[in-house]
Amino acid sequence: MSIRCTRFRPYERNTLRAFADLELTSVGIVIRDCTWHRKEDGQEWVGFPAKTYQDKNGNTLWEPLVKFADGAKEAREQFQRQALEAIHAAAAGEHAETQNEIFRHKPARHGRISGASGTVGPSRNIAAEDHFHSDPIPF
Repeated sequence: MSIRCTRFRPYERNTLRAFADLELTSVGIVIRDCTWHRKEDGQEWVGFPAKTYQDKNGNTLWEPLVKFADGAKEAREQFQRQALEAIHAAAAGEHAETQNEIFRHKPARHGRISGASGTVGPSRNIAAEDHFHSDPIPF
């Protein structure tokens, strides 16, 4: 399995860091609006798109629209690793593009502009290749 982040939209609220569209390249499926979360202790994960609903007490809860089947632990772990790798690459590209935008509008000092070189935009295709030593999960 290989995953590519085809769209990255930063959005910070609580543990949420961004929304991402992820393409499962081996099967040609794009999962839109996945969520990237990170806790203060560094723990992070990717969530599938979800819809809200109210429980019997009126609390708002979230139900994922896509999920892994019970017992698909290996596929779930492989997805998490590769999705995070693709999102990290997209986040790094977003940072580089933001820095380049700042430098384009900032006057150069002493004839030099220092900072990020080259841009990788958030909507460009950024692949997370399979760097794992386990056998790929067949789909």
